[in-house]
Amino acid sequence: MASTSHDIPDREPYLEPPSSPRPLVAPAVGLMLGIAASNSLGFSGAATGAAFVTAAAAALIWMWIRKRDRRAAWRLANPAVFLIAGCVGIIRCQTVIQLPKDHVAHLAQADRVLECLQGVVITPPYRVDQIQRNPFQPNRAGPQFRFLMDTTALRNGDEPLTVQGLVRVTVTGEQTPVRVGDSIKVAGWLYRFRGPQNPGEEDFASWLRIQGIHVGLTVESAKLVHVLEDRAAVRVALDRFRSFVRSRLLSAYEELDQEEPRLLDAMVLGHRSAASKAVSEAFRRTGTIHLLSVSGFHVGLLGLVTWWVVRRGLRRGARATAAVTALVLITYFSIADPNSPILRATAMGLLACVAISIGRPLNPTNWLAASAIGILMYSPLDLFDAGFQLSFVQVAGLVIVFPSIGIPLKRGLILQTPEEAATWPAFLRRAASRTVRGWFGASLLCWLVGLPLTMHHFSQLTPWAAVQSALITPLVSLVTIMGFVQTLIGSISTSAAAFSAPCLRGPTHWLVALTDFEASWPRTYIECAPPSAGQVVLMYGGLLLLWRALVRIPRTEPVESRVPSPRRRVTLAAASVAVFSLGCWSGWERRSRSDEVASLHVLSVGNGSAALFNTADGHAALFDCGTILNRDAGDAATRAARVLGIVRLDCFALSHGNFDHFSGLPTLARQMPIERYFMPPHLLDPARRFDAIGRLEPLMPHPTAWEAAAAGRHFSLGPASVEVLWPPESLPDKWDENDRSLVVRIEINGRRMLLPGDASRDALRALLGEHEARRLDLRSDALVAPHHGATVKETAPFLRAVEPECVIVSAGREREGFAQLVRTVVGGHCRVLTTGQSGAVRASVHSDCRLEVSATVRDEPAPGVK
Repeated sequence: MASTSHDIPDREPYLEPPSSPRPLVAPAVGLMLGIAASNSLGFSGAATGAAFVTAAAAALIWMWIRKRDRRAAWRLANPAVFLIAGCVGIIRCQTVIQLPKDHVAHLAQADRVLECLQGVVITPPYRVDQIQRNPFQPNRAGPQFRFLMDTTALRNGDEPLTVQGLVRVTVTGEQTPVRVGDSIKVAGWLYRFRGPQNPGEEDFASWLRIQGIHVGLTVESAKLVHVLEDRAAVRVALDRFRSFVRSRLLSAYEELDQEEPRLLDAMVLGHRSAASKAVSEAFRRTGTIHLLSVSGFHVGLLGLVTWWVVRRGLRRGARATAAVTALVLITYFSIADPNSPILRATAMGLLACVAISIGRPLNPTNWLAASAIGILMYSPLDLFDAGFQLSFVQVAGLVIVFPSIGIPLKRGLILQTPEEAATWPAFLRRAASRTVRGWFGASLLCWLVGLPLTMHHFSQLTPWAAVQSALITPLVSLVTIMGFVQTLIGSISTSAAAFSAPCLRGPTHWLVALTDFEASWPRTYIECAPPSAGQVVLMYGGLLLLWRALVRIPRTEPVESRVPSPRRRVTLAAASVAVFSLGCWSGWERRSRSDEVASLHVLSVGNGSAALFNTADGHAALFDCGTILNRDAGDAATRAARVLGIVRLDCFALSHGNFDHFSGLPTLARQMPIERYFMPPHLLDPARRFDAIGRLEPLMPHPTAWEAAAAGRHFSLGPASVEVLWPPESLPDKWDENDRSLVVRIEINGRRMLLPGDASRDALRALLGEHEARRLDLRSDALVAPHHGATVKETAPFLRAVEPECVIVSAGREREGFAQLVRTVVGGHCRVLTTGQSGAVRASVHSDCRLEVSATVRDEPAPGVK
């Protein structure tokens, strides 16, 4: 079948492989390394000065060499540029780390403070529906509305003080009537974002700091938000334009709370928060979360569709098509929520349009480096954002690796017409074959090169992600393109939009159904311990060796040297597998060489209790798992266990029948195998069982066989022994539920850890009596404070009998009175750590019988904050 088009050549000159060098790669890599080094050093005036001197010296030395020997100077140009770019990265990152003296972050303290701030609203308020994560807590969670404010003044006194910086404002209750560009005055509780409180938790504070957000403001009512008169005209116009586009896109739906319009809002306009939790979870489990919200894929798809329509459909020239494509990309960038992938894709698209307009060959590697330099010079901390890293690594794989292993990228994206075929069926088969091969090859490559970073940032492994992404991407592309078309039609004519709108509903519904179906595949989502940065480097080293084993030598070389010899291919492939495996397992090897024999992790769950004990040989137990707050303690315990390499629990011990000690058990039982369950003897009697325990049983994923744990019972956890000290087999009904709590003691390597649950006055008095009669020795090295640090008359003698080296308080706030009592009774050498202040607390026993206590969170401000 011969082509009938004489106006458009089969091969565009700008699609030929570029013969020009890629001069921006070296400065881009140097800039990244400099930023990484600067961030690891923290704020340092000496580092800034040394970087400035080094850059100046390198520039002067290169200029001196150039005067004496131009050939040598050009050979040294790349190393010199690399070094200077690294110094620039250090200097630029240092200017961002150190916040100015009038930054609003300096006002925030360790505890929240009441402040009145004035600023300009820069993002539209969006609704956040609070989910009831604790099934035993009354559902009092109402909606919240969040927006970003660019602070301009502190209004606590009569005279406003100038401050600057972004603040994330959260308003509880009814929707606040603010709009983008409004100048507002708002009063609320200013607080500092904190890092992960438990092992395995996401570092949400670092993610916000990358975006320049260091503090938040909680406002208890919309009445405390006052809109002033002046508004920013540019932001108002942009907000109105975005609202107009959104209304035209969603004109097909009468109710915007349905799944389909919320999905479109996220996919086309980038409002990821608009998507429901169920849809977001399905995309996350299938490893296609990047397709949910606007990313580089959507921008590239829009650019390709625009190019195809104008160039092939309207038969315009290359320069006119490039101009139209650039205009479309700029317009779309102005209405979508900006992020690193969108900036990268837009910059690369615009550079491609410029290159085509001036007749230069396409050089995507150089464009990728240029976009990286531009983004990092504007916001250097974006280098540590997962979206930035995944976007650039995967695009680098597509533009560098993909063509070199024999699957040209232009075939997968159908940038040019396939060679002539004799018949239409043959033409369609050939085009379909190339498209499918390119599509699945690109999906596999993106999954493979993104795997180390996905495991590192998200602690997840999605084995089916390559297949699922290849299957779902065509439907995502169709829905996205139809969304663009619907928006364009709605902008021209409202009646035409109403006529075309039903065509969009079906594909959107099919996309939701397909995503739910893929999320139900077995083993589609596996949580794993995150590899360290060193492991990630080793994994990418293995992938680079594998690439060298598969790469084709350029065709300018002699025929006999184009393809590496079979022996060399096998050697490189084996080396790549070895290095990749070493990166995957080096963390496990490091843990196995540790001299730590056991550790107790008292997790930070607010006002509640969850203590995870594990040994080096894989035995583990959880003592309580609950909180009084609207949190899922079971999810926190599961994440912590998986990060510690725990795949099953030998037992779960429930101290007593208050739900702040077991509210997370249903979630834990669904996600983690548990062999045995223990509880106090009285809870096994249905006549004495608390109502909360009765509500627990229907929530459990399977029938649970509980065992009674009474005083005198012993059981082992590998090398550790667990002894139940309290309660006895039977107690009178008049005893308080807290005084019936299990009191257990763990002993290993001669070290003891005492967990008294919520034992209070009567239980402590009985234990002290046994201790004084020498029938029981209460002395222990580590003590979890009884009843979350509450003090009674018996607390002081109990502490004196235990004589702990450290006391861990599981509470949501500091117990200063209890800490002072410990220092008075036991002495200043005894450390007191509260989970609400220090995060999860770890008490580790080593092979030399040494006890080491450490906290997850250090109560220090972020870098650059005083």
